[in-house]
Amino acid sequence: MIRPVRRTPFLRSVRTKLLVMLAVLSLPLLVLSLYQLNNYRRSLNDQATTIARIESNAAAGALASWLDDHPDFAAPTDAFTEPEARNLYAYLQQNTSPGTDSIIIVLDAHGHAVRNPSRVGPTPATGELSG
Repeated sequence: MIRPVRRTPFLRSVRTKLLVMLAVLSLPLLVLSLYQLNNYRRSLNDQATTIARIESNAAAGALASWLDDHPDFAAPTDAFTEPEARNLYAYLQQNTSPGTDSIIIVLDAHGHAVRNPSRVGPTPATGELSG
């Protein structure tokens, strides 16, 4: 005599119950990890903002110091000569953030960027700068 195979309904099986329990228990961990990831991202953004603010304040202080040493450039002039611009950018790079890949751009009295002779590539227009 062949015995009929009894199957339990899918929703009443132990495997289904274990899968549902696993999904229900893992949802809070997923939500918590997404919350922690968002906090970490926000913390990294705050840290990057703080570093940028510190570097820009250091560059402003170095520029003020350079202008104290070169008072004739504090008055509005039409253009920097190449040696003067090279001297300015070398001083700023040395006194602000040596060893980093930060880019320093100085604006003249008219709001135009002073070209850095030691940097390859075009000088950005003032409209491309955000501040």
